[in-house]
Amino acid sequence: MSIDNIMINTNQFEVLAGSPKKWDDETKERTARGVALTDVQIDQFQRGRRGAKLVNSLRGWGLRAISNLQEPAVIFSPNSETTKQQVVEMGIDWANADPDNREFIALKSDLADLAKTA
Repeated sequence: MSIDNIMINTNQFEVLAGSPKKWDDETKERTARGVALTDVQIDQFQRGRRGAKLVNSLRGWGLRAISNLQEPAVIFSPNSETTKQQVVEMGIDWANADPDNREFIALKSDLADLAKTA
């Protein structure tokens, strides 16, 4: 199986903030040498890699960790007062606090109704 099949699917997801390229490049290089993907993920997590994704739950829009390694799994718990746009902005701010180590992603289909900003 190619590592490209297990990285973020850019046909469905969009990276909204952060710089995952260095981590992704490292993942591709190390797995090509035969290092187990889970070992790479654990190592990168221990060195600071973090990710969040926009999620829609019964309670509204929120932010969850991309990885099961990450605690807390819920970065922002949804509530009825918060709009999707506000949660997207929170996710961008969260990733931009440490852009070399954090990334924020969302399904493109979840972003379709949001206004494009420059």
